[in-house]
Amino acid sequence: MIVILDSSVFMNVHSLQDFPIHSKQILISERCVKEIKSSLSKTFWSLVKNRVSIISPTNNGLSKARSAAQSLGEYKLSEADISALALAMDHISDDPVLISDDYSVQNVAKSLNIKTKTSKQKKKVKIREYYYICKACGHNNGKNGDECDVCGSEIFNRKF
Repeated sequence: MIVILDSSVFMNVHSLQDFPIHSKQILISERCVKEIKSSLSKTFWSLVKNRVSIISPTNNGLSKARSAAQSLGEYKLSEADISALALAMDHISDDPVLISDDYSVQNVAKSLNIKTKTSKQKKKVKIREYYYICKACGHNNGKNGDECDVCGSEIFNRKF
């Protein structure tokens, strides 16, 4: 089994006890490694880095991940999150498992038929879509996540 790691795994000390050490292949993107910043996360990373391969996702995988995120209105995913999803898409024929504690990552993964596992949450993720409302004029901007189409003010998201 191929396991793809999101950087959120390294932010939870309890993840170490459930770390998939016996997996055939454990992958993480370069962007996710760069997102590991706290001293606890770095310590955790130093304990497991010899078992993990650092790989860059393909442009095709990145395109599919971005497209799926946009179609759901998940505009707040970081480039590291997108790269973890893209790695999973690049290995979709190997039936990968993406380990992430980020609900937005899990949401997009579910829409792409990527299996997910968490290191701390037990709640199942349901696919959710968002629409965007202007804070100033109240205009519904659909799935546009930047600024209001009518007045240019800041917008916020709501679940469908």
